[in-house]
Amino acid sequence: MNGTHDDILASGIGFDEADLTANRVGRLSEKQAERLLQARQNTVQGMVGIMVLLTVILLPLAIVGQAQTGSPQVSIVVGLVWLGLMGLFLLIIRSGQAVQVDVRRGQVEAVRGAVQCYTSSTGESGAQYNLRVGDVTFNKVERDAYIAFKHLDAYVIYYTPQSKQIVAAEPVASE
Repeated sequence: MNGTHDDILASGIGFDEADLTANRVGRLSEKQAERLLQARQNTVQGMVGIMVLLTVILLPLAIVGQAQTGSPQVSIVVGLVWLGLMGLFLLIIRSGQAVQVDVRRGQVEAVRGAVQCYTSSTGESGAQYNLRVGDVTFNKVERDAYIAFKHLDAYVIYYTPQSKQIVAAEPVASE
């Protein structure tokens, strides 16, 4: 990496020269693999924590609701809400298995071209940052990585094939 913009990319995405060298030959560096697994583990731990918290909140709510109304309908509704939320969380946790496949295989793919930077609304939680290069779309890009790219400039983006996680990038030299 040799320029200010390269340093901004490295900082925003979180890679160094050794990572980039591995990525150029289609490999995930050990440091990148560890970072991906740690992020996955943090997500799983957060989801399990939320699941436990919801159980602790909803179980007494169902019991109190049934006791106050004398009807099992409150418990049934609360139970259905709990089941729906648990199913959603399990789907989110399961979808993260692509990261584990990527780390196990250790492969990195590259796409080259002009980067289209755009956001999409996620309701009350704000904006979701996205990038597109040709027919490859990267959804839910970290904000720091997103702002490191210049809209419509050409880059080589290195990413994991299954989970589409950007692990490194470099500007394409002017020809």
